Amino acid sequence: MASNGNTIIAFDLYGTLLSTESIAKELAKHFGEEKASAVAATWRKYQLEYTWRLNSMNQYLPFSTITQRSLNHTLWEYNLSLPSEEAVSSLMSAYDSLSTFPDVGPALESLGDQTAITPVIFTNGTQAMVSNSVNCSPDLSPYSKIFKDIITVEEVKKFKPHPDVYFHLAKKTGKGKEQMSEMWLVSGNPFDVVGAKAVGMKAVWVDRGGAGWVDGLIEGKEGRPDLVVRKLGEVAEAGLILVRNYSCNSTTANQPHTITMSAPTNTPDYVFASPLGFHAKNVGEFFSQYPTPMSSDPDRRQWATQDSHQSISNMFLSAGNTPGAVVMTNLFIINKSRDVDRICPSCRRIYRVGEGPRAYASFEEFMNRPRGGSEVGEKTKEEQDLSGACCGPCFNTLSELDWDENECGGELATFLDLAAKNGFVFRRSRPEEEYETGVKIIWEKKGGGVQA
Repeated sequence: MASNGNTIIAFDLYGTLLSTESIAKELAKHFGEEKASAVAATWRKYQLEYTWRLNSMNQYLPFSTITQRSLNHTLWEYNLSLPSEEAVSSLMSAYDSLSTFPDVGPALESLGDQTAITPVIFTNGTQAMVSNSVNCSPDLSPYSKIFKDIITVEEVKKFKPHPDVYFHLAKKTGKGKEQMSEMWLVSGNPFDVVGAKAVGMKAVWVDRGGAGWVDGLIEGKEGRPDLVVRKLGEVAEAGLILVRNYSCNSTTANQPHTITMSAPTNTPDYVFASPLGFHAKNVGEFFSQYPTPMSSDPDRRQWATQDSHQSISNMFLSAGNTPGAVVMTNLFIINKSRDVDRICPSCRRIYRVGEGPRAYASFEEFMNRPRGGSEVGEKTKEEQDLSGACCGPCFNTLSELDWDENECGGELATFLDLAAKNGFVFRRSRPEEEYETGVKIIWEKKGGGVQA
């Protein structure tokens, strides 16, 4: 499969799309439900152990053979047996039609609409096993056409996390070794994530259990996923976003830029994280916990005087004294009376003038980030200073549509009339725009940028 310039998203199969625990239903027919779950988990443990041992010995066996031999090992360990060869064959056939996790179907359906990405399956399984699962599984087969290719390790005769299998993925998708960072792995298996990161790929870990990342083999960001999600749909929601015409590096403006996403930890209830950074869910609570100093510049300080406050309140509250209008009043005053600290009125991103979008591993890291430096172009920086809008997508709209006021992390509906009166309008972003920017609600002033 030749690369067409799209971002490659490689989905692991077993433990990511397909639940290896679902085989317990078949095992329960022979051993009862209580014992079946333990047998299924041990079977999976030995299945993976066998692949790693073969890698270490520089040997190879087909995954189907490994799967059956690890089953035999497991039955021996539990002092169990199956009644016949037919029962063994039936169990192995069931492995070809494992159930998907509940979040898989909706996630794949949403990815099918995104033309700028190339989804593939990337697995230890044999071509025959995987083809059966993808094309014949009642759960997975409805989405088989979403995947542009099925890439297995048979040709390279190594298993994950051997570096050769990830380079094999690159070769099959038309990428060179110097382009590993242009590919994303999506996997529920930590060893797979660490293997992909070791060769320079980006990686998403699907943490359905919510236990958090604990793999400590490799220290630092090289040993951690770029993004942790609780359900597969968050991969589509977060977008694996390619941001065009807006780069974190001003020297590469107008070039495609992939935002590296992290797994925020210890996030307070009054903020939420996105691939762009942190956003204020509750502006008042955020500022009560992290007050920012008012500017010493008299021109900026005048925005916070009683007279200015009254005039601004009259403007924002003219349509009604709603919570959203009150928040927008306070945001306007806070943004205009501070030197560099801002909260975007569109997406509520917390940032400083000159900062571009960036994901953080924790809220503490975000709040302790160093000051200074410019990561955006001069036009964007000017808009950040004037209006508080943090980036192009937050002041780029063409028309007004119905939208959900909870979409962008804050109640902005009451600001709609004011926006229209001042020559700009809100609308829900189109699918291609959401993919390009990750922003769900966007706005612009016709004939130019938003002016304060």
